[in-house]
Amino acid sequence: MMKTCNLPQEPPHFIPISLSRIQQILLEKNLTALFETYYFTEIDSTQRFLKEAAPQNRAICCAEKQTAGRGRFGRMWHSPFGENIYLSLSYPHVSTLQDLSGLSLVVSLAAHNCLKSFLPDNQLEIK
Repeated sequence: MMKTCNLPQEPPHFIPISLSRIQQILLEKNLTALFETYYFTEIDSTQRFLKEAAPQNRAICCAEKQTAGRGRFGRMWHSPFGENIYLSLSYPHVSTLQDLSGLSLVVSLAAHNCLKSFLPDNQLEIK
């Protein structure tokens, strides 16, 4: 699923998201049947999209830019084109919210460690 839009000028270090590469990795890990995958050049909010489009499904939504992204506690999320990873993951669970309280921190640390191994010279931060 692709959304067409006018693209802003790419940052000098821009590496575009590769939907085909994401799908290839999911296939290699035998996860293609588990996740629907959505990619947008620009979207208002990856989280809002998944809440409306795939509320009970396991899905991944990523974008190069968000125009109305939200962070924790509904805080505005600045999402300039091609500067960061804008990704939401929908994975229905049966746990209580209390059981999931540290999940976002654990996932962000795992993503940071993984990306650091591929981009050792780049400065990576967790927002």
